[in-house]
Amino acid sequence: MSDLTASQRKAAAKEIIDAAQGKALPLTEDELESTTISFACKEAQNTLRAARESADSAMIFGSVINRTLKISQGVALSGNWSTPAQDSLRAAVLFAGAGLDRALKVLVEDTLHILSESDEVVREKFESFAQDAISRRGENSVDPAALVDILLSSGQHPRTILVQRWKAHLSGASAQSVERVEEIATALGVTDSEIRKRVNPSAKGSALRAAFAARNKIAHELDITKPKADVRARLENIRATRKADEVRKHVTEMLDTGRVIINDVSGRLDGE
Repeated sequence: MSDLTASQRKAAAKEIIDAAQGKALPLTEDELESTTISFACKEAQNTLRAARESADSAMIFGSVINRTLKISQGVALSGNWSTPAQDSLRAAVLFAGAGLDRALKVLVEDTLHILSESDEVVREKFESFAQDAISRRGENSVDPAALVDILLSSGQHPRTILVQRWKAHLSGASAQSVERVEEIATALGVTDSEIRKRVNPSAKGSALRAAFAARNKIAHELDITKPKADVRARLENIRATRKADEVRKHVTEMLDTGRVIINDVSGRLDGE
C-alpha cells in the first residue's frame, strides 16, 4: 500500500465501501415509515428506525472487514464471511431483536391506554385483565385485598391504575420470542390475518421463530457450538458460522414484524 498514491488509496477504499454498501439491508427507512403514522406511534417507529440503522451499519462494516481481509490474503470474496467479520453479522441480529423488543414496549406504553377506550377488541382484553387482577388466584371470586388496594390507591383513578398494571405486565419480560410478540400484538388488538399468521406460536417453521432462535443463540450462548467429541479437534470451529444472506433475512423479518404491528395500531388510532 505504501507504493500507492493518495488518490489510488482513496479509490481502493471507496471501491470496498461501495461494494459493502451493496450488502445493506433490503428494508429501507422509507419502508419502515408510514405516511399516515399516528402521533402516539411515532416513538415506536423512531425506535425501529434506530434499530434498522444500527443493524445496517453492522452489516456494512462487516462487509468492509470481510472484503479487506480476503483481498489482503488473496482469497476469493465468495463464500462465508471471515471469522472477524462474523461478529458484525451477530451484532446485526442483536440490534434487530433489541429494536423489535423496545419498539413493541414503547408502543404498549404510548397507545394501550388510548386503545383500551377506543378499540372494542382491546377493551375486551382489558376487561379480562382487570377481572383477573381482582380475582382470587384459581377461584371465580373477588379478592377483597386486591380490590381495596386498587380502590384506595391515592391520586389515581382505578381504571388508570389497572391500565398501568396491564402495561407493566406486557412490558415486564423480554419480547424476544414469537410467543411474547403474539401476546403483545393480541393485547394491542391486532386482528389482521397476515400479521396473526406471522406471529402465530404454532407455526414452528416460521421466519420469525427462526430469527429469534438465531438471536437467542447469539445472545445467550455466544454462538458457541457443542464439541463433536470430548475434546475439540484442533481446527474445529468453536462458534457457529453465520451466512450473510441468512442474517439479512432474520434482521428484515424482525424489523418488518415490528413495522406491520406499528402500522396496524396506527391505522386504528388515526384521528385520535
